[in-house]
Amino acid sequence: MPATKLTLGDLAVRLDRLEALLDRFGGGIVSDPAPDDWGRWPGRFGPVGNFDRQYWYIPRPPDPVDPSPVDLSRFTKVQLQLALTQIAAERIRLEALEGVINEQLKTATRG
Repeated sequence: MPATKLTLGDLAVRLDRLEALLDRFGGGIVSDPAPDDWGRWPGRFGPVGNFDRQYWYIPRPPDPVDPSPVDLSRFTKVQLQLALTQIAAERIRLEALEGVINEQLKTATRG
């Protein structure tokens, strides 16, 4: 049936057919699958199924590690000056934050 000649009655019939078909297969909600769960291990917290990490290789984010020390001997003079400027800016930001926290501590009544 062409889409230009559809009436509300035709749409109601189609909707009834779709609902009957969904009811025949158990009803339920039709939706997209959930995203991969990076925090679950196979069989530990959830059901182990064909689509679990045990059967499929699903990469996970790397574990956080300590960064290696910065080799300052490889920096140019401009890069060293930039690093000093960034440290000074961060120091100013942290001192301002410290002042705000100290003011809040003076007025805090809970504790």
